[in-house]
Amino acid sequence: CQQLEIAQKFLITPNYLSYLFKMEMGTGFISYLRNFRIEKSKLFLKDIRLKVYEVADRVGTTDARYYARTFKELTGMNPKEYREKCL
Repeated sequence: CQQLEIAQKFLITPNYLSYLFKMEMGTGFISYLRNFRIEKSKLFLKDIRLKVYEVADRVGTTDARYYARTFKELTGMNPKEYREKCL
């Protein structure tokens, strides 16, 4: 969804955006965005006042289950485990 919006802003196709992004960054747009969101969410998880679904929302993921599954896939632990480890 964001990829399409960005491509439209630059008046290029999503495929061409993906090609340019991968050439410049060495990784695909979607992979980069997922990793960026998870890294950003690690900072928010240190604030114990925030619920996990609020952290997910703050990093642009409206589906908390998808966020938790992606977090675990990329870090090896779920958001709650990560929070407990950091505290």
